[in-house]
Amino acid sequence: MCHVAWEVVCRPKELGGLGIIDLRRFGQALRLRWDWVRKVDPNRTWINLPSSSDKATRALFRAATMTVVGDGSSTLFWQDSWIHGCCVDQIAPAVFASVPWAKAMIRSMASGLVDHAWVSDITGAQTVQVFLQYLDPWERVRGVQLMLGVPDSVIWRWSADYKYSAALAYGAMFIGSTSPFGAKLIWETRAPPKVRFFF
Repeated sequence: MCHVAWEVVCRPKELGGLGIIDLRRFGQALRLRWDWVRKVDPNRTWINLPSSSDKATRALFRAATMTVVGDGSSTLFWQDSWIHGCCVDQIAPAVFASVPWAKAMIRSMASGLVDHAWVSDITGAQTVQVFLQYLDPWERVRGVQLMLGVPDSVIWRWSADYKYSAALAYGAMFIGSTSPFGAKLIWETRAPPKVRFFF
Protein backbone atom coordinates (compact mmCIF):
# COMPACT_ATOMS: atom_id res chain seq x y z
CA MET A 1 0.00 0.00 0.00
CA CYS A 2 1.53 3.27 -1.14
CA HIS A 3 0.64 6.35 0.86
CA VAL A 4 -0.05 9.32 -1.40
CA ALA A 5 -0.35 12.97 -0.38
CA TRP A 6 -3.60 13.48 -2.28
CA GLU A 7 -3.88 17.14 -1.29
CA VAL A 8 -0.64 17.77 -3.20
CA VAL A 9 -1.21 15.29 -6.04
CA CYS A 10 -4.65 16.74 -6.86
CA ARG A 11 -3.41 20.30 -7.26
CA PRO A 12 -3.12 21.73 -10.80
CA LYS A 13 0.31 21.28 -12.40
CA GLU A 14 1.18 24.96 -12.12
CA LEU A 15 0.63 24.74 -8.35
CA GLY A 16 3.03 21.84 -7.91
CA GLY A 17 0.55 18.99 -8.27
CA LEU A 18 0.09 16.32 -10.91
CA GLY A 19 -3.14 17.76 -12.29
CA ILE A 20 -5.24 14.79 -11.15
CA ILE A 21 -8.81 15.96 -10.56
CA ASP A 22 -9.97 16.10 -6.95
CA LEU A 23 -13.37 14.42 -7.25
CA ARG A 24 -14.77 16.05 -4.10
CA ARG A 25 -13.98 19.54 -5.33
CA PHE A 26 -15.03 18.80 -8.89
CA GLY A 27 -18.35 17.38 -7.64
CA GLN A 28 -18.91 20.59 -5.71
CA ALA A 29 -18.09 22.64 -8.83
CA LEU A 30 -20.69 20.64 -10.78
CA ARG A 31 -23.31 21.10 -8.05
CA LEU A 32 -22.83 24.86 -8.39
CA ARG A 33 -24.36 24.55 -11.84
CA TRP A 34 -27.79 23.77 -10.37
CA ASP A 35 -27.75 26.96 -8.29
CA TRP A 36 -26.55 28.90 -11.34
CA VAL A 37 -29.36 27.55 -13.56
CA ARG A 38 -31.93 28.36 -10.85
CA LYS A 39 -30.88 32.00 -11.08
CA VAL A 40 -30.36 32.49 -14.82
CA ASP A 41 -33.11 30.25 -16.25
CA PRO A 42 -36.18 30.29 -13.95
CA ASN A 43 -38.36 28.69 -16.67
CA ARG A 44 -36.99 25.17 -16.09
CA THR A 45 -39.66 22.70 -14.98
CA TRP A 46 -37.72 21.56 -11.91
CA ILE A 47 -37.05 25.06 -10.51
CA ASN A 48 -39.77 24.82 -7.84
CA LEU A 49 -38.37 21.59 -6.40
CA PRO A 50 -36.51 22.04 -3.10
CA SER A 51 -32.81 22.80 -3.45
CA SER A 52 -30.49 20.06 -2.20
CA SER A 53 -27.38 22.27 -2.02
CA ASP A 54 -25.26 21.77 1.08
CA LYS A 55 -23.96 24.65 3.18
CA ALA A 56 -20.50 24.67 1.59
CA THR A 57 -21.92 24.78 -1.95
CA ARG A 58 -24.27 27.63 -1.07
CA ALA A 59 -21.41 29.59 0.50
CA LEU A 60 -19.23 29.03 -2.58
CA PHE A 61 -22.05 30.13 -4.87
CA ARG A 62 -22.52 33.33 -2.89
CA ALA A 63 -18.77 34.02 -3.10
CA ALA A 64 -18.67 33.31 -6.84
CA THR A 65 -21.68 35.37 -7.89
CA MET A 66 -22.89 38.93 -7.72
CA THR A 67 -26.46 40.07 -8.37
CA VAL A 68 -27.34 43.18 -10.34
CA VAL A 69 -30.78 44.28 -9.18
CA GLY A 70 -33.35 45.20 -11.83
CA ASP A 71 -36.99 44.80 -10.82
CA GLY A 72 -35.98 42.81 -7.71
CA SER A 73 -38.35 39.91 -8.34
CA SER A 74 -35.74 37.14 -8.51
CA THR A 75 -33.14 38.55 -6.10
CA LEU A 76 -33.37 37.20 -2.55
CA PHE A 77 -32.94 40.05 -0.08
CA TRP A 78 -31.21 38.01 2.64
CA GLN A 79 -29.33 35.45 0.54
CA ASP A 80 -28.00 37.05 -2.64
CA SER A 81 -24.89 39.23 -3.05
CA TRP A 82 -26.59 42.47 -4.14
CA ILE A 83 -24.76 44.95 -1.86
CA HIS A 84 -21.73 45.81 -4.01
CA GLY A 85 -20.96 42.10 -4.36
CA CYS A 86 -21.70 41.27 -0.71
CA CYS A 87 -24.73 39.75 0.98
CA VAL A 88 -26.39 40.88 4.22
CA ASP A 89 -24.71 38.01 6.09
CA GLN A 90 -21.28 39.47 5.27
CA ILE A 91 -21.97 43.07 6.27
CA ALA A 92 -24.36 42.45 9.20
CA PRO A 93 -24.03 38.87 10.50
CA ALA A 94 -25.90 39.58 13.76
CA VAL A 95 -28.89 40.96 11.84
CA PHE A 96 -28.85 37.99 9.47
CA ALA A 97 -28.78 35.58 12.43
CA SER A 98 -31.96 37.25 13.75
CA VAL A 99 -33.93 36.37 10.61
CA PRO A 100 -35.76 32.99 10.54
CA TRP A 101 -34.44 30.64 7.86
CA ALA A 102 -37.87 30.30 6.20
CA LYS A 103 -38.12 34.09 5.71
CA ALA A 104 -34.52 34.37 4.52
CA MET A 105 -35.14 31.81 1.76
CA ILE A 106 -38.21 33.50 0.23
CA ARG A 107 -37.94 37.28 0.80
CA SER A 108 -37.29 38.96 -2.55
CA MET A 109 -35.92 42.45 -3.03
CA ALA A 110 -39.21 43.59 -4.59
CA SER A 111 -41.30 42.46 -1.62
CA GLY A 112 -38.70 43.48 0.96
CA LEU A 113 -38.51 47.09 -0.17
CA VAL A 114 -42.28 47.66 -0.06
CA ASP A 115 -42.90 49.63 3.16
CA HIS A 116 -39.56 48.32 4.49
CA ALA A 117 -41.03 44.81 4.89
CA TRP A 118 -37.50 43.40 5.33
CA VAL A 119 -37.36 45.03 8.78
CA SER A 120 -40.27 42.87 9.99
CA ASP A 121 -38.21 39.75 9.15
CA ILE A 122 -35.80 40.54 12.01
CA THR A 123 -37.46 38.65 14.85
CA GLY A 124 -34.51 37.35 16.88
CA ALA A 125 -33.03 38.80 20.05
CA GLN A 126 -32.69 42.58 19.78
CA THR A 127 -29.16 42.93 21.12
CA VAL A 128 -26.93 46.00 20.95
CA GLN A 129 -24.89 44.30 18.23
CA VAL A 130 -28.03 43.78 16.12
CA PHE A 131 -28.98 47.45 16.48
CA LEU A 132 -25.48 48.64 15.55
CA GLN A 133 -25.24 46.37 12.51
CA TYR A 134 -28.81 47.21 11.43
CA LEU A 135 -27.77 50.73 10.43
CA ASP A 136 -25.49 49.54 7.60
CA PRO A 137 -28.17 47.58 5.63
CA TRP A 138 -30.67 50.37 6.31
CA GLU A 139 -28.41 52.94 4.66
CA ARG A 140 -27.65 50.66 1.70
CA VAL A 141 -31.31 49.78 1.13
CA ARG A 142 -32.22 53.47 0.97
CA GLY A 143 -29.99 53.82 -2.11
CA VAL A 144 -31.60 50.96 -4.07
CA GLN A 145 -33.94 51.91 -6.91
CA LEU A 146 -35.87 49.09 -8.57
CA MET A 147 -36.28 49.28 -12.35
CA LEU A 148 -39.65 47.91 -13.45
CA GLY A 149 -39.48 45.66 -16.50
CA VAL A 150 -35.72 45.08 -16.16
CA PRO A 151 -34.98 41.53 -14.96
CA ASP A 152 -32.33 40.90 -12.31
CA SER A 153 -29.07 39.44 -13.59
CA VAL A 154 -26.43 37.25 -11.99
CA ILE A 155 -22.73 37.67 -12.71
CA TRP A 156 -20.14 34.89 -12.30
CA ARG A 157 -17.13 36.76 -10.91
CA TRP A 158 -14.40 34.37 -12.02
CA SER A 159 -14.89 34.42 -15.80
CA ALA A 160 -14.37 37.04 -18.49
CA ASP A 161 -17.89 36.61 -19.91
CA TYR A 162 -19.50 36.51 -16.42
CA LYS A 163 -20.96 33.03 -17.04
CA TYR A 164 -20.56 29.82 -15.06
CA SER A 165 -18.34 27.00 -16.23
CA ALA A 166 -17.37 23.90 -14.24
CA ALA A 167 -13.68 24.30 -15.14
CA LEU A 168 -13.56 27.87 -13.81
CA ALA A 169 -15.51 26.90 -10.68
CA TYR A 170 -13.05 24.05 -10.03
CA GLY A 171 -10.03 26.30 -10.63
CA ALA A 172 -11.45 28.93 -8.25
CA MET A 173 -11.22 26.43 -5.39
CA PHE A 174 -7.43 26.80 -5.60
CA ILE A 175 -7.45 30.60 -5.32
CA GLY A 176 -4.95 31.57 -2.65
CA SER A 177 -2.69 28.54 -3.20
CA THR A 178 0.98 29.25 -3.68
CA SER A 179 3.01 27.87 -6.54
CA PRO A 180 6.35 26.23 -5.71
CA PHE A 181 9.33 27.68 -7.55
CA GLY A 182 9.78 26.02 -10.95
CA ALA A 183 6.54 23.98 -10.82
CA LYS A 184 5.37 25.24 -14.20
CA LEU A 185 8.81 24.90 -15.82
CA ILE A 186 9.03 21.19 -14.96
CA TRP A 187 6.16 20.38 -17.34
CA GLU A 188 7.73 22.43 -20.16
CA THR A 189 11.09 20.62 -20.15
CA ARG A 190 12.00 18.01 -22.76
CA ALA A 191 12.58 15.30 -20.16
CA PRO A 192 10.67 12.01 -20.49
CA PRO A 193 7.15 12.11 -18.96
CA LYS A 194 8.05 9.73 -16.12
CA VAL A 195 10.92 12.03 -15.09
CA ARG A 196 8.67 15.08 -15.07
CA PHE A 197 6.03 13.10 -13.18
CA PHE A 198 8.62 12.09 -10.54
CA PHE A 199 9.86 15.66 -10.09
